[in-house]
Amino acid sequence: MQQDKERLLQWIKRDREKLLNLAGDLIRAQSPNPPGETRAVAERIAAGLDAEGLAFTVCTPDQKRPNIVASFSGGANGRTLVLNGHMDVLPVAESEAWTHDPWSGVVHGGKIWGRGATNMKCGLAIALSVYIYLHRMRGSIAGSLTFSAVSDEIVLGGGGTAYLMDRAPEILGDACLIAEPSGLPTIRFGEKGPIRLRFRVRSNGGHGAFAHLGEGAIRSAGRLMQDLESLREMACPTPKDVDAALCDASVATDETQGPGASGIVRQVTVTIAQIEGGIAKNMIPAECRFVADIRVPLGLKQRDVMNRIEEIVARYPDTGFEVLDSNPPAWSDPYGELPAIIRANVKYLTGFDPVPAVSLGCTDARLWRYRGIPCYTYGPPPTGMGGVDEHVDVENFMHAMRTHALTAYDYLAGG
Repeated sequence: MQQDKERLLQWIKRDREKLLNLAGDLIRAQSPNPPGETRAVAERIAAGLDAEGLAFTVCTPDQKRPNIVASFSGGANGRTLVLNGHMDVLPVAESEAWTHDPWSGVVHGGKIWGRGATNMKCGLAIALSVYIYLHRMRGSIAGSLTFSAVSDEIVLGGGGTAYLMDRAPEILGDACLIAEPSGLPTIRFGEKGPIRLRFRVRSNGGHGAFAHLGEGAIRSAGRLMQDLESLREMACPTPKDVDAALCDASVATDETQGPGASGIVRQVTVTIAQIEGGIAKNMIPAECRFVADIRVPLGLKQRDVMNRIEEIVARYPDTGFEVLDSNPPAWSDPYGELPAIIRANVKYLTGFDPVPAVSLGCTDARLWRYRGIPCYTYGPPPTGMGGVDEHVDVENFMHAMRTHALTAYDYLAGG
């Protein structure tokens, strides 16, 4: 086994420039969502699989948003590991001033630059490369390895992983490993659950000079937004094993997700994501609409949060809301087999021991967890994710590549 693992590391070292070029090529294949078209990315992935003579299938409800699935069996019966990655990325605002073109995928100053570098074109390059490497030594492993490249993840849509799970059973597997941005000090075993709501506040409108006749819908909406902040105070009965992991990961969580992250990981949070209202600069607005992005921590039921929201809204006449989407929080065993393998390999490669942690954001990993299938994410830090100058440090990319290769091998060879 050790000889096989050393061979994997030698291949990765030898292919360094090739791997960096692959990540850059995937970034250059523009795939912002919205609109969510991913054909250019899928073509590059298909070309990589074709070059190795590896079969794959395309399964999709929309030809502009394809999903690719490939799978092979090893030299003996065993379990199945899934390597998953998404092809769509966050959009880029025209007003943003980047140091490098956001679609350049250029490697400069020891970094890979571009939109989607962290989320998750570099991670997609890792999944594809590890799949190819392990296929070359398939006689040494047991069970099966599945690779899936999906669309529609950025908006948590139903045309990607969720669509495949009902049509391609090989994507389920016995465990799943995703190179989503986690930061090298943490292995993400769970994530908070988002609820997105659109509120509509109405009031009597009128001429702006007659302010004594009413506060208007925008001010009413402002008070409602402040009241929604009280959701932070909801008690959260964190499961015992999750609580222990959160305590152990407190410092690393702040390091990888920003100062204060370890505090809000246990709280309901409210972000006002969009707002619009009023029709003229000299009128009291009769209507205001806003979208709230609410994140529910592990251990708290979304129904309890919704009940509290309904109580708050009831205090505002002529106000209603609709649920845009809702995904419960999800988690796997923070001390399970797969994170233990990841930790062992990171310690072998670097001497550092990453800790299990919870993600503030939401990924397709939840879909495996909902089905009781262990799923974990480990990848480069989310540097600039969704913002200007998004990038991944080259050495972090190579480290994640090595870690995923050794972990996939150990899971299958040891199973």
